[in-house]
Amino acid sequence: MWGCARLPNGAIIRSAWMEKTYDQEHICISRNVKFVEGGQTLLGEVQYFAHIAVDDANELSGLRWEAVAVIWLYSELDHSLLGLSAGTMCTCKSLGNDATYVICLKQIVDVVAMIPHKPTLLSGEEELRFFMVETPGMDIANFAEYEDEDKPDIDTNEAE
Repeated sequence: MWGCARLPNGAIIRSAWMEKTYDQEHICISRNVKFVEGGQTLLGEVQYFAHIAVDDANELSGLRWEAVAVIWLYSELDHSLLGLSAGTMCTCKSLGNDATYVICLKQIVDVVAMIPHKPTLLSGEEELRFFMVETPGMDIANFAEYEDEDKPDIDTNEAE
């Protein structure tokens, strides 16, 4: 297991396993990700990273190591609220460990912020939900001469 990885766009993903060891006052949460599975974009919270052996007939040993992320899924976005807000209110629920999923690290597209909020539903109940905010400016991040102090344990460009 390792604690963080760097995406091709320069974003660093940290795992919940690693972030829970940090001083909570100085934490920069970057464990929530957007990834693609079967042509669909999904959201999840990275619990930890690992390497697993997978069958590969092209390898001499018949196996190869694959970098994966173990994540807890978020529900689909609330499409009715998304429509009512002209596509600006991207909100969903955390499915927690009931929806544990293993994905190839290369499926991760970007790091996103998942901001907790408690909207009042039409029934009058409050419900814990998460508002997704995508990282602004990552498409131009490579123009800046900024060096992150955190060196990733693995670079997804090399995670084969």
